[in-house]
Amino acid sequence: MELTGIGNALVDALKESTDEEIESLGLTKGICNYIDESRLADIESLGLWKKSPGGSTSNIIRIFSRLGGIGEYIGCIGDDENGEIFSEAMHDANTRLAISKKPTGCSYTFITPDAERTFATYLGAASDLKVPEHIESAIVHIEGYIAVAKQYYALLYLAKTRWENDQMVSIDLNDTFVAEDPKIRDIAGLANIIFANEREAEAFGEPNNKGIYVVKKGRKGSTIYTDYADIVNRKSIEIPSFKVKPIDTTAAGDSYAGGFLFGIAKGQSLETCGHIGSYVASRMVTIVGSDLEITEKEIRDAIRFK
Repeated sequence: MELTGIGNALVDALKESTDEEIESLGLTKGICNYIDESRLADIESLGLWKKSPGGSTSNIIRIFSRLGGIGEYIGCIGDDENGEIFSEAMHDANTRLAISKKPTGCSYTFITPDAERTFATYLGAASDLKVPEHIESAIVHIEGYIAVAKQYYALLYLAKTRWENDQMVSIDLNDTFVAEDPKIRDIAGLANIIFANEREAEAFGEPNNKGIYVVKKGRKGSTIYTDYADIVNRKSIEIPSFKVKPIDTTAAGDSYAGGFLFGIAKGQSLETCGHIGSYVASRMVTIVGSDLEITEKEIRDAIRFK
């Protein structure tokens, strides 16, 4: 296996919204707001939701696999319609999906005219995820959301074991509240690759890993630091974005990470990995949702890498 990802198995439910609606629901714009089962019926009744597979790590694995990488996803779903939606959408990758008695997790995504996304997320079955002690894969990707949840100790053990055996780990910080949680630094410090957007990078502060640190900056592109010394000396690889007209930024950062990790798995330079990630992200923002069809040939035609 080239890449195994562990994360919250969620279905994305999307609708167009307004700042006023988001405020009326008591949600904070632009971040992940967790809700419990008692609010599901009210949220569902707000309108016609467009549903597609979601969850940060599943987005990454789906992109990685569609590009031709050998990917695997580990998660937990419920025995319900949303679980079927998620399972069917992961057909391009190998999966280890446990079944919980809880409903499948769902991330209700409110998209405002500025293309900003606000999430009301019910974890449901995803919270019952069990982390394997050992994973035989060239790269293991950890979702930041679960790294600060009840899976923390199991993920810390997994990351330590892989670090001691010189096996690669990547992690995405995912959100500002994750980046601010002290637990994330324990696992991130054992990672070979850390992904963060600008807000997460600011909340996280000085990175504590000795490997690659990637800051995703949306339409401004991305910045890649090859190691800690680069950060101290302000030495970086700057990757421009591909200019498109975005209609929905859902999974843009995930698709960048999926493309970047595909490049890593195929032995490409960090600069080429950045360009692959940037191109995939530019394609993702031109569709609604996260179910992007893309191939390695398209990437090679666009970037001309070896």
